[in-house]
Amino acid sequence: MAKYVLGLKGLLCVAAVAALMVTATGCPKKTEPTPGKGGEKVTVSAPSNTDIKRSGTVDVKVSIKREKFSDPVAIKFEDLPTGVTVETKDMTIAKDVDSGTFQLKASDTAELVTKEVTVSASGPGGVAHSDKFKLTVKEK
Repeated sequence: MAKYVLGLKGLLCVAAVAALMVTATGCPKKTEPTPGKGGEKVTVSAPSNTDIKRSGTVDVKVSIKREKFSDPVAIKFEDLPTGVTVETKDMTIAKDVDSGTFQLKASDTAELVTKEVTVSASGPGGVAHSDKFKLTVKEK
């Protein structure tokens, strides 16, 4: 059996190739929360990958974790497929609560697609974080 010995340059090359493969295959990148001035943080967890039918609605649960604050947190959905809207009027997770349920609605002509959606959370003092999930729009 042959022995393979990688020096530091070899290890760096392997790591670089692995990083390129992860980026090229579309594996989601985890983002770090943006902290507040006093070390406050919010971390958001996107719902599981979700399906919605044309002309239908679906409830999605968004969870958050607060550190060093208890104020309400604003939630925002971005990059929704064409024809899908957020129906929930109050887009906040209340003080001292760790999750919220938000309703998405698909029109009868919504784009039939699987798309990565971003859910963001933001709070006082600039604390913010985002996560992604896949939303699939299907026929009725």
